[in-house]
Amino acid sequence: MPIRNLAAFFLAAFTVLAGASGYWSLIEREPLIDRQDNPRQLIAFDRIQRGRIVDHNGAVLAESTGQPGDYTRLYPEPSAAHVAGYASFRYGLSGIESAADSILRGEAGLSDLEKWWRFDLLGEPQIGRDVQLTLDINLQRAAFDVLDNAAGAVVIVDVYNGDILALASSPTFDAAQLELDFESIAKDDAGPLFNRATLGLYPPGAILELFPPTLDLTTAPELPIPTRADPNGEKVTPLQMALLAAAVAGNGEMPAPRLIAAVQSPSGWGEQSASGHPIAILPPDATDRLWAKFETGATTLNLPMPGYTATAPTITGGATIGWFVGYTPDGKRAVCVVLEDANGADAARAAGELMP
Repeated sequence: MPIRNLAAFFLAAFTVLAGASGYWSLIEREPLIDRQDNPRQLIAFDRIQRGRIVDHNGAVLAESTGQPGDYTRLYPEPSAAHVAGYASFRYGLSGIESAADSILRGEAGLSDLEKWWRFDLLGEPQIGRDVQLTLDINLQRAAFDVLDNAAGAVVIVDVYNGDILALASSPTFDAAQLELDFESIAKDDAGPLFNRATLGLYPPGAILELFPPTLDLTTAPELPIPTRADPNGEKVTPLQMALLAAAVAGNGEMPAPRLIAAVQSPSGWGEQSASGHPIAILPPDATDRLWAKFETGATTLNLPMPGYTATAPTITGGATIGWFVGYTPDGKRAVCVVLEDANGADAARAAGELMP
């Protein structure tokens, strides 16, 4: 009888231990891992070889080098810092690093049980998958360079498919130095972490007066990185302006913007579609009138390409915002340049430097 009781005791104890282990390993695994005082977070972060972020031709925008437990994330293209973003154990994620985190970590499509079984129990190396963007790094560099360290943004969009070819914001930051200097970067009054191309709301000046009054700009364009829109429709982002220019060049249809072109999977690359859909925002008569206005601007205003300039006053200190919106002479790419503390002529000159 005592032996039977002892056996029952050990069986009960084993059952409790097994249940507790399963509970914390499976059911409460994520909350336990997510605790800031859990040293396994840092161990897990450093053991993952995150996938690469590349432009549409394969130029590297972010990659990891090193060995499991000692990986370093490299960002060779400062011009694309706001798009690629950063991945930091201490300061979190931003940009594509955040939007495509599960893909870059190699966890997309895996259940919690699969991740626990493969990476925790079996110790399988965790190697992420690559993400290809629509950016053209040559255009991205050119767009960033024309800003010449001035506060502003440049957006270049494919008129027909909505691919974002350049998305530059200035001032910028060096993601590779983030761990060493995050506090000073975050406190910088110039806002180097702020993506002016997708989040900056600026007064449009006279440009919107060219468009029908029924134009609705209260909805932010859909991209994997954060975007913004003025709920009152009185201010606009450079991304919104570039899409409007695309509509003028594209027979009144505003394309759905796309930033992620393809993602890697075990079986190869899978093309990604835009989140939204093209929208016909201009009737034929308005499209013809705007097209003529933009074409005229190329000659009478001595602009580098068909387009329109504007100087918009701000409500603070008498400063102005300089705008250029237009499209390349072949009508394939829409361009928006916005410069803070500048005028429309300044923005037009910057746009002219983008032309070959």
